[in-house]
Amino acid sequence: MTYQEKLDKFLAKNARESFHSKTEFTELPLEMRMGSSTHHPDRKGGDIVLWVKFLDSEWFRPYGGFNMSQIKAMCDICKNDNQIACLS
Repeated sequence: MTYQEKLDKFLAKNARESFHSKTEFTELPLEMRMGSSTHHPDRKGGDIVLWVKFLDSEWFRPYGGFNMSQIKAMCDICKNDNQIACLS
């Protein structure tokens, strides 16, 4: 499933469905890419760093040695999709 398909599926839930369900980690609209330190991953130039896109937010650079296992751990703590959405 593409990022856009995952995003559409996640956002299609109403508040009640989001409160009573939790999307599997592999089905979350989450993308991590390496890219330029001065631009998001769709541009070139500069040092290579990790960029993250979560839900419908813009690309952002996590601080420190952040990686996919830390994002997974944060999502695992959440009890439903409403809490997962608050992470973005």
